[in-house]
Amino acid sequence: MENATELSWKLSTGHSIHGMLWKNTGSVKGVVGFTHGMGGHVGLYNPFVECFLSNGFHVIGFDQIGHGKSDGKRGDAPSLTAMVENMRCLVKKADELYPDLPVILFAHSMGANILLNYLLSNPTKKVIGAIASSPWIKLVNVPSTLKLRIGRFVARFHPSLPQRTGLDRQAISRDRKYLSEYLVDNLSHSRITLRFYFAARLGGIRILKRANKLNTPLLLYHGTGDRITSHKASMSFAEKVKNKSLLRFELLDGVYHEPHNDYGKELVFEMIGDWLNKLTENND
Repeated sequence: MENATELSWKLSTGHSIHGMLWKNTGSVKGVVGFTHGMGGHVGLYNPFVECFLSNGFHVIGFDQIGHGKSDGKRGDAPSLTAMVENMRCLVKKADELYPDLPVILFAHSMGANILLNYLLSNPTKKVIGAIASSPWIKLVNVPSTLKLRIGRFVARFHPSLPQRTGLDRQAISRDRKYLSEYLVDNLSHSRITLRFYFAARLGGIRILKRANKLNTPLLLYHGTGDRITSHKASMSFAEKVKNKSLLRFELLDGVYHEPHNDYGKELVFEMIGDWLNKLTENND
């Protein structure tokens, strides 16, 4: 896409993180920072970039540790803390580049797990809102107690042991044309290490425990046809939020894991644009 510039930053773990900046050439309301889901990368999110640009925002995206063009073994990350640090670095980068503009965060699936953990741990006031798409709070197919015990034992000795995610890519979207393009993407992968899985699982537990601490406006949406991450867990989170005025929660009937790539995606982008406009109007 035009007006795109590569960015990078280093985490305290030593990992170099790959990012992208898309500059808006018109009137600008703020900066949207985003990240992706498990096995993905920012290059898969061009429709979102176009949506954010058309609504008057600069856009910054990054590849999580072990994904895309960022450092790390594929599907591996040292800890939940390191992944949340990435969100802090994203906000810091936006502040360095555009100190006078507010920041709104967006993330999908695994990325939304990290985003929600960031939001529920005293984010900077620079962040005026966030959007969480199909968050990984809980998986639909949860490993048995026995498998979890075995996994924890093995992780003590081989924490970065890679596993296949077992993701049914047919469950991502009902749009077969999109799936055919997704399946040939050479930066996507289907691997996850034991410590990455347990970090994300811990993140989901913390999200539900801390839901009542939400103090940032949030748009959360989830398809009821999602067979990967649980829309019921998103419902549970929404019920636990204390200040309901901060939350807009939308259940999308029959929609699969990636609402932005499923049938009816135009309505998803329309919903996001409407929410962004109302948020920035209230922030003036």
